[in-house]
Amino acid sequence: MSFLQNNKISNGFIKLSGIALVLVLWCIVYSLKLYSPLLIPSPVEVAKSLISFISDYNLLIHLGATMVRIFAAFIVSAIFGIILGLLIGYYAIIDHSSELLIDFLRSIPGIVLFPLFILFFGTSEVSRALVAIFVAIPIIIINTKYGVKNSNESRKNMRKIYKLGNLDFFKRVLIPESSPYIFTGLKVALSFTIIIIIVTEMLLGTRYGLGRLLIISQYEFNTAMLFSIIILLGMIGLLFNLGFNLFERKTFHWRELE
Repeated sequence: MSFLQNNKISNGFIKLSGIALVLVLWCIVYSLKLYSPLLIPSPVEVAKSLISFISDYNLLIHLGATMVRIFAAFIVSAIFGIILGLLIGYYAIIDHSSELLIDFLRSIPGIVLFPLFILFFGTSEVSRALVAIFVAIPIIIINTKYGVKNSNESRKNMRKIYKLGNLDFFKRVLIPESSPYIFTGLKVALSFTIIIIIVTEMLLGTRYGLGRLLIISQYEFNTAMLFSIIILLGMIGLLFNLGFNLFERKTFHWRELE
């Protein structure tokens, strides 16, 4: 047991070594004044700016607005993406008839559709959400589809043995079998959702959001705030990813035995 604990501790230090190296290089660059402090701020200043998100109500409003947009767009994308992916992966005729359309849609850079959505819906939250959904759904569909296609055939044949209905078959067999692909698609889609939401916040039509705060920090040459927002976004993405991995291990723990 002690060996396993020591091994986990050593693995933890190894994982953190990359971050530690970046911090050391950052401190060296700042200390030697290789770049102007206006461009590369002190790590201490950035840390103080990051902590201010916790204590400053106005900054929390920006953070909350962005998180609400991300969650709303991602949940809609996940629901429709998983359902469509399961159907497309299971029914060959739907797969063949939609393959070119999905490939065409996912080849369009989502952000270029933002002006089009603005024409239809104005500079509203709907426009922002639709751009993120447009980008995320094809990713989830494709991963879910291949999860269904690569499912264990013997388990899929359980439907005939146990005479499962369509709903039970999807719930008890296809979804658990496709879960690694589904979760991979969800994690990738979430990353793109965060990117799209931030970019649309940076463009126009919003008073609150981390993207808006990035632009304000740029205009004011507040690079400490700029760096802290970038780090905060990285931390948000990392926490989401860790949460997905933990949920997958807890929910589909039986896969580790295979």
